[in-house]
Amino acid sequence: TVLANAFHPELTGDLRWHRFFVQIVNDYKSCSG
Repeated sequence: TVLANAFHPELTGDLRWHRFFVQIVNDYKSCSG
């Protein structure tokens, strides 16, 4: 799975993209053992 992001979500107060990215990483880590 590849996630590409072409804008800078850190420039806003909206943390949904950050949470989404962290969730993807955590899911990958739990599946890869």
